[in-house]
Amino acid sequence: MSRSHSKVLIYVILVLIAFAGTLVDWLLWLSGEPVINTAVLAHAAAIVIGTLLWQFADGKDRGTRASVLSSVMTVVFAPLGSAIHLYQSRDWKAATAILAAFWGGLVVAVLTANFAGNWIATNIIFGGVPASG
Repeated sequence: MSRSHSKVLIYVILVLIAFAGTLVDWLLWLSGEPVINTAVLAHAAAIVIGTLLWQFADGKDRGTRASVLSSVMTVVFAPLGSAIHLYQSRDWKAATAILAAFWGGLVVAVLTANFAGNWIATNIIFGGVPASG
């Protein structure tokens, strides 16, 4: 597998994790689980680890390494860490476009899963009665 293919594969898996994790959060919420539970923490950790793996693959693809600052900040707040990585490794226009596409794709996945979870709750679990939440 070529280097750029590994970045794409990591990103696709990251989007699937964002979607599936949000859908699982909906189903756990419907079952009465607390708002913060093991699944939510695992979902957050998977997003952080996936973002780090993408940064490492990107650095390898570009012949550089992700900086310690970007890696640490990714663990603290993933969007900021990925912004640091991208702005350190590219010109600002390319970094901005990639940052918007990267996080925009994840936000779309989460919003799609949120709508799907609401639809499942409303139409399947509650039989047509809107779910509150």
